[in-house]
Amino acid sequence: MIEVTNPMHRLWSDGRWNKLTLAHGCYWGKCSFCDISLDYIARYEPLTAGLLCDRIETIMAQTGQNGFHFVDEAAPPALMRDLALEILRRELTVVWWTNIRFEKAFTTDLCQLLKLSGCIAVSGGLEVASDRLLDRMKKGVTVAQVARVADHFTTAGIMVHAYLMYGFPTQTAQETIDSLEMVRQLFAIGAVQSGFWHRFAMTAHSPVGLHPAGFDVQRIGPADGPLLTTTLTTLTHWEPTTTVLPKGYGSRCSIICTAWGWSYRWLTGLRSGYRLLPCRPVILKRPLPMLPRMYCVAIHSWSGRVTRPR
Repeated sequence: MIEVTNPMHRLWSDGRWNKLTLAHGCYWGKCSFCDISLDYIARYEPLTAGLLCDRIETIMAQTGQNGFHFVDEAAPPALMRDLALEILRRELTVVWWTNIRFEKAFTTDLCQLLKLSGCIAVSGGLEVASDRLLDRMKKGVTVAQVARVADHFTTAGIMVHAYLMYGFPTQTAQETIDSLEMVRQLFAIGAVQSGFWHRFAMTAHSPVGLHPAGFDVQRIGPADGPLLTTTLTTLTHWEPTTTVLPKGYGSRCSIICTAWGWSYRWLTGLRSGYRLLPCRPVILKRPLPMLPRMYCVAIHSWSGRVTRPR
């Protein structure tokens, strides 16, 4: 894995990490795509900072390794703060990283404190860069909030990895295009350093799987097959784009041109009026190919507002 360009994927595999959890379960427990009805998510039982540091010291003595990966579904901000203070109080030399939600509680001061205690990276779910879909997912965050919190971590010197998703029920092709652009902007301003798109899967114990009609989908399992949605059924069309683009965003190389060019060629075959404004991101080494005028999409800042050709 040493040759992998994605920094978070390298972090997962390079070196040695002791595994611990700050808490059992998820303190949020509302996301509609997650198996929140299962015990390992639903039953939330946090540990104390003192007990966690006792375990850290024991494991360090046993293994000789001071790197820790807290494998929580979502680490609680208050407990992360208490842990950081206890690590500093005991003068422990550790490096650690974990999964988070992009909560407002992660202020600039808290992120600086986490950095001082040895935090080097966080990963969190932006999922879809669309406020409408984030609300439908019950994520409890907005795109603007994610951007601010990610910037707080980055400013503190903590790497940020974004979990991304495409093909969520009712997600339109236009929203997918807008999401790609919004994520590009986050990379361009340096708020996010790593990301990966995952194709939505309807799991049996999630709200979507338990109540598919409420999300405008049909459950066609348990046999393997494509997920049917009312608005975005051709999910495989997006796989090359969502796989290649984050690599280009993160490595700041011209591979993005290939991915965008592929997207453009696919979009020109649509007849539903999507318009993509040919943009020239600062991270590119060469301009993007231009699109025929009648099939241009205009993306305005964070709004994703669609305009029509003159």
